[in-house]
Amino acid sequence: MRVVPVPVLEDNFAYLLIDELSKQAAAVDPVEPAKVIEAAAREGVIICSVLTTHSHWDHSGGNEEFSKLVPDAVIYGGKHDTYKPFTRLLDDGDTVRVGGIVAKALHTPFHTPGHVCFHCTEVAGGSGAAGGAAAAAAPDAAAAPGVVFTGDALFVAGCGRINGRGTPAQFKRSLVDIIGALPRDTLVYVGHEYTAANLRFATAVEPRNTALAALAEQAKAALAAGKPTVPSTVGTELDANPFLRPASAEVRAFVSARLGEEALASDETVLAGLRSIKDSFGLGSSAGI
Repeated sequence: MRVVPVPVLEDNFAYLLIDELSKQAAAVDPVEPAKVIEAAAREGVIICSVLTTHSHWDHSGGNEEFSKLVPDAVIYGGKHDTYKPFTRLLDDGDTVRVGGIVAKALHTPFHTPGHVCFHCTEVAGGSGAAGGAAAAAAPDAAAAPGVVFTGDALFVAGCGRINGRGTPAQFKRSLVDIIGALPRDTLVYVGHEYTAANLRFATAVEPRNTALAALAEQAKAALAAGKPTVPSTVGTELDANPFLRPASAEVRAFVSARLGEEALASDETVLAGLRSIKDSFGLGSSAGI
């Protein structure tokens, strides 16, 4: 299994998820289809499916064009989104085969009602059919923890905004109980290159967090070299991302100093309060994402 990031738009990431044995691939959020198809040609792979994390235009806006350019590709997305530019709908736990890879949909609905992350692992038994149909449960996975595509749920050192009908309970469950419960060495591929702005906020929240300081140095070096800051890992985010750390004394002190002691009533209120502070932190256009 291999992942190829494809920068699209101003600061988005699309991806190719490649099964090396079969040379089959899935395109993740290919909002600029031509760029992703060109990347597939360079890699010598055939795109059999599209994995859409959510219906916002900067993630799903290329689906219609993609289906015209690659008519055999099955376009997957979350069944609970109100706008569904997909040909197959996925619920929590449904899976898609990409050769010998299983991509499992994780319903993470605070950003859009149908937002899904895709946790991808290689499985025993070799390559499956191209763009294999969704199933109710995954086959037995190999021990390797694999990768997760998090769309606009989790970013490096940050997270997406609670939108519309999203609730603090959904927010905490999606980030901490679902993404944060994956194996620590799971590679994290996010939907946007917001890392520099996220790190400025995270450092203001937890200035004494040594894991965060190390992540900031790594990200600074990557960006200076013109490289993306993906992948992160679940372990890195658990150690450095304040939105996965509601029990942190520094996180709680930061929230209570700005919103009062009542904001510390639960992990849900801590994280929702932290997100509301981030929304007005003044970091530019990405502050409220």
